[in-house]
Amino acid sequence: MQNPGIIRQLRILYKNDVCNYLKWKPPGNPAMVKGYVIEARRGEDEDWEELVNMSKPIVQVKICGSKHVGKQFRIRSYNEHGIGAPSQPVQSLRNLTKGKGAFDICVSLYL
Repeated sequence: MQNPGIIRQLRILYKNDVCNYLKWKPPGNPAMVKGYVIEARRGEDEDWEELVNMSKPIVQVKICGSKHVGKQFRIRSYNEHGIGAPSQPVQSLRNLTKGKGAFDICVSLYL
């Protein structure tokens, strides 16, 4: 067995003032995936920060929190043999309107 590989076609389906709805395609053999790690950073000169480590092989998630608006996101899949290389990042652009309130993070998983 081997690492699960790179996910494909990571995209932001929809966003509002404080939430980003991410969707992706699993690597070649989805049965090999045990979960995903979602990472974020503000800019090219920052290190990637782990936001969520999900032990479900889902392919869609909602990440909310005003501190995550304007960040880049990337995702890595994992299984019992290791973790795959990161996806190409996607950029969450800042909206013109300000978000209402600040909160750390709210993640909704779509099974």
